[in-house]
Amino acid sequence: GYVSFGWASPRTERYHVRTDMVTGWVDDMTMDAHVIDTWSMLDDLPDEDASDDVTLVAATQVDGRTSVRFTRAWDTGDAAQDVALVDDGEALHVQWAFESFDPFSDTDVATGRTRWLYADHFDNAGSVYVDLLGGGAAAESVEFPDAGVLLVIALA
Repeated sequence: GYVSFGWASPRTERYHVRTDMVTGWVDDMTMDAHVIDTWSMLDDLPDEDASDDVTLVAATQVDGRTSVRFTRAWDTGDAAQDVALVDDGEALHVQWAFESFDPFSDTDVATGRTRWLYADHFDNAGSVYVDLLGGGAAAESVEFPDAGVLLVIALA
């Protein structure tokens, strides 16, 4: 399955609108780990970011539980398709989703862009406004006890 994590301006009230997203998974067949940098301008499926600013650190899938670690610069300089993580005193609109199925890609013939197609995750998604850099918090965690999912955001 996949796990997806995204963040947008605090002025964004809808999922996927001007949202910077990272999705990771371990392929069920090959056990290869993947992480993709994506961007969604509208309330729609995200496109692959033209500038891949995410580096996979580690990913595991054990007993149906997927864990993905990645790195990304605080400010990638890609204002067109990345949301900079800056200490401006405003909370980010943090979004997440997960599903037990791996995503797959398709190329849009008209634009040539790669789009990632995900299983319906509306029951396995959520969002919260979090000031990741303010308030002295080193980490913020949200737990989903029924699904056995733990989202940990650790900043360094």
